[in-house]
Amino acid sequence: MKIEDLFAILENEEDFQQLDRVLTKECERRLAPICMHLPSSEYEQVRDVVFSIAYAAKKSSFQIGFKSAIRLLFECRDGG
Repeated sequence: MKIEDLFAILENEEDFQQLDRVLTKECERRLAPICMHLPSSEYEQVRDVVFSIAYAAKKSSFQIGFKSAIRLLFECRDGG
């Protein structure tokens, strides 16, 4: 199993759902001032980019955290 597969399984868990709500709220809050100055089609493009960046960051953070946890486990096991 790859880390990406594990992420796909776990992203439906409550902790990830809560993170999604927080990220969505923060993205929307930061995009609100822009919304008034762009036509809706351009705003939607900007919004889509912002949300795709947030998703990529969430996924990358999970991968980094998972790898760090595994490395820590091996260090503890080996007397580190």
